[in-house]
Amino acid sequence: MNFKQETGSLIDKDGNLLHIFEGSVGSVSFDPEIVWALHKTSAGIVYAFCHSHPPNMTELSSLDKELLKGWAWSFYPFPARLTVITQEDDHFSEYCYFAQVESKESWLARNKETSRKVEIILEWHIHYQPDEGFPPNIEVLVRESYQDETN
Repeated sequence: MNFKQETGSLIDKDGNLLHIFEGSVGSVSFDPEIVWALHKTSAGIVYAFCHSHPPNMTELSSLDKELLKGWAWSFYPFPARLTVITQEDDHFSEYCYFAQVESKESWLARNKETSRKVEIILEWHIHYQPDEGFPPNIEVLVRESYQDETN
């Protein structure tokens, strides 16, 4: 499959699509007004910011890290996650990164020597075989981001 563009979505904890965002070859923007509107309707409803990457790009870009840290602060005490969907050889992979804001107690124990920290960790990853199908929230990202070579 050939990569066309990055595409993003917001999902709830059950993997249901909340919103889809069209991107460009190098990035996708998550409209903060839409994100906030969803968060205000039900705090914590936005489980993850999901987006596609070009083939074999499994790591977060610097913009991805900034986005994840910013939303971690905005959603606190609710968690923030960012998933990356990319093609690797004959399969697709999804990597989920989690942003954890340092607890106030830990920060106070460090005598407030710096601002509170946000740590980004790889929470999980999974592989999908295209001939076996994708979960609906992944299907839309693959369909919008990659073009079948036969088309």
